[in-house]
Amino acid sequence: MDMPCSRGKRSSTSPANGIGTVLSTTSRQTPRSTRRSRVESPSSLHNRLSTDSSRGPATAGPLVFDRCCTSVERGDNPFMNTVKTMTHEQQERLRSVLTAAGAIEDPELPAGTYFLARSEGSVVTAYRSGKVLFQGHDCDRQIRLAEGILAHVEPVSKGFEFPIVGGDESGKGDLFGPLVVAAFAARDESERREVVRAGARDCKLMTDAEVHTVATRLDGIGRSSIRILMPQEYNARYAAVHNVNILLNEIYAELLLELAAASKAHTVILDKYGGRAMALWKTPQSFRFVVETHAERYPEVAAASVLARAAFLDGLERTARDSGVVRLPKGASMEAQAFMRRLASDKGKDVLRSVAKVNFAPVKGCLESLF
Repeated sequence: MDMPCSRGKRSSTSPANGIGTVLSTTSRQTPRSTRRSRVESPSSLHNRLSTDSSRGPATAGPLVFDRCCTSVERGDNPFMNTVKTMTHEQQERLRSVLTAAGAIEDPELPAGTYFLARSEGSVVTAYRSGKVLFQGHDCDRQIRLAEGILAHVEPVSKGFEFPIVGGDESGKGDLFGPLVVAAFAARDESERREVVRAGARDCKLMTDAEVHTVATRLDGIGRSSIRILMPQEYNARYAAVHNVNILLNEIYAELLLELAAASKAHTVILDKYGGRAMALWKTPQSFRFVVETHAERYPEVAAASVLARAAFLDGLERTARDSGVVRLPKGASMEAQAFMRRLASDKGKDVLRSVAKVNFAPVKGCLESLF
């Protein structure tokens, strides 16, 4: 989000209209000619944004147009209006993301409006001209979502042929809960667009509620397969290989081959998780295998990311319930480690083998300190 720009020194008191008087270098205050932004009524602002085509139609790819039209030029109005330009596809993706986060759409729309979504403290109005207006005192998050969509470069096909399978995992960096690996297959470009409309993106950019909402939307799209290793199974399989990336290789090899065969995939895309990812199979496969960093930019991998995260969150909740605690923390923060030590102290060290990944250094240290 653009920061309001400073207009120079101001007087210590400001008139009610919000425009200050600049102090001159003499001892006497003299008014200085200042340029004031035009104050627009909501109706005139709507009319201009819904019909403005001076910049031509919106084009695909990241767009740099980003300006603020505030009612006072100095920019400290808490009800700042921010305008961005988006393609129709980008607007549709924003719409899906907003509704997944709980925004409510207005059923009746003014002429020239594509959608209007209301959240607590913010209103987002998308116009068919390509403009998107963000209003309200708490619209920063919605603006960041739009900026993320604008920064997202649609993946170049690179000759990838459908069907395409994408894979991703969740829980690898979490002390508690399962390790989950998911794969998702899109049969054609139309199904890929459905995935985008559902709001699939890198789950690290989503709240837990959004993950569950988008995962539900993905249920009726494409084909998917998920492997969940609860802590006890994870610990047993890790003990046999002593390397989490080798363990991931084993799971991915099983999962991706299964879904690739079921969907007759021509391309399999995997988010890079270590140097061993390219050595997934020792023999050539019938599909093209692609390993890339930040592969969540491909909708199939993004869908797998969401499904894996949703399954991890469910598995974490189940792990907590089975161990008799209300909630287990996500991640491996200092707070999570402190909770782990309290849990081991209250329930005994053996509980960690059924709720935590024992290859993590903090878990190892905790187990050793309790002997």
